[in-house]
Amino acid sequence: TQIWVLPSGLYNIIWYSTTNQPNLQLISTSFFFPVDEIVLLVSGFITVIALIYVLGEVVRIMKESSSVKKPHLHQRLDTVELAKGKSPLAPNKSNELEEYKYCIHCYSMNKKHVMFCTNCGHAFEM
Repeated sequence: TQIWVLPSGLYNIIWYSTTNQPNLQLISTSFFFPVDEIVLLVSGFITVIALIYVLGEVVRIMKESSSVKKPHLHQRLDTVELAKGKSPLAPNKSNELEEYKYCIHCYSMNKKHVMFCTNCGHAFEM
């Protein structure tokens, strides 16, 4: 019994009866022959990291596009003044108060005569 240690790859082994020696014909071998397992692991790891990053960006964009702008603390307006349709932002002009529209889409105040919100472009009902 004779044992041959072959390098990595696929071989056709042809035995010649005249010489009693094998003839090896290399069919194929790996592109990254000595370190092909390590290359496969590293490329898989990089692919997983890239996939996690891309999914994170997709989720972030979806959250930003679907979220309705909420008012900040300094944007909260007096509900009594809003109910009257008057601007709470100009209490000193008591005789010249303009009427305002309250945009329910972006929580901003707009002059009564405008058809679209000056902040977000939301159309007001007439």
